[in-house]
Amino acid sequence: MLISACMIVKNEAQMLKKTLPVLVKNLDEVIVVDTGSSDDTKQVAQENGAQVFDFAWINDFSAARNESIKHAAGEWIIWVDADEMLKEEDLLKLKEYLKDAKDKAYSLNIGECVVDTYNVELSYPRVKVFKNGLGSHFERQINEQVYGSEGRVLEGQLLDITVYHWGNKLSDEKMKQKRKRNEAIFGKMLEEKPNDPYANYIMGQSLFGLEEYEKAIECYDRAIEHGSFDRDLFINSLTAKMNALNALNRGKEAFNFALQIRKIDPENIPAHNMLGAILLSDGAQLDLAETILKSVDNFKTDAASAYSKDYNNKMLLGDVYKKKGNNEAALKAYETAQKHYDTDEIKKRIEDLNNGR
Repeated sequence: MLISACMIVKNEAQMLKKTLPVLVKNLDEVIVVDTGSSDDTKQVAQENGAQVFDFAWINDFSAARNESIKHAAGEWIIWVDADEMLKEEDLLKLKEYLKDAKDKAYSLNIGECVVDTYNVELSYPRVKVFKNGLGSHFERQINEQVYGSEGRVLEGQLLDITVYHWGNKLSDEKMKQKRKRNEAIFGKMLEEKPNDPYANYIMGQSLFGLEEYEKAIECYDRAIEHGSFDRDLFINSLTAKMNALNALNRGKEAFNFALQIRKIDPENIPAHNMLGAILLSDGAQLDLAETILKSVDNFKTDAASAYSKDYNNKMLLGDVYKKKGNNEAALKAYETAQKHYDTDEIKKRIEDLNNGR
């Protein structure tokens, strides 16, 4: 048996009807661990060909994930959620690749999409495939990660395969419920380890999503204070605090944070975008805003920074050109952004610009 898909679920009957059939059809087995559904999730999973097991929810995603992989018989495991969709052609591509694969783990692109669409608005890599039977397991109660038997986070080559995530584009009410659940879990983690930089960063992100920016900044500050040993986490925490300050209309502080981030990471795209956005809002230094934003074109891009570079940056650059009265350049910048991510926001900018001609 080559590949087992493993997922944990609760009250996901409607989503499973969309995402489960393609997994069952194209992989060797699908393991579904139910953590206490009150709808017909288990029945839907069984009717679609998955093996279903029960596991009592203990506010620990890793515990449930580890239960799911215990039941996997495949040589390889791909771990997925009910709200993650893979296309049939990508699953077949994955099977072909893994037949002769030599590494222990591989990353896939996670593409954030509106439910039932494949229009990726943001993507980032994550280890989603790993060899079974080598002691790999999950750690962290939430935002779980795959660890190897030696106790280090697994890293893996990025394959050209996308997992379309529909769970971050839910209704405002469902997103609030999700964030509240996550906040409760992180609150428990922080009671046990109040200075854990990762837990503080993710807790801050949850609070940011709830628009509790002051509380978010308190978490980011602890992540910054205790997380300097992890460069990526440190920079992400600085960037998150920068965004929270900007959301509180504390533009000068956000600007200074952007300068600080740029010193540490000269090609940090969100920091350059923030500098350009604040200079744009001031309106007095449009030439400098244009120069800073255009410099991003020369920066390297990975999956995690593509949205910032291909969409946010070009949208801001279009705003600068529009404010300078160069509508032709503004339209070109907007259309470049739209080519990468065709959002309602960019459509409106293009429409307003065309109507104003």
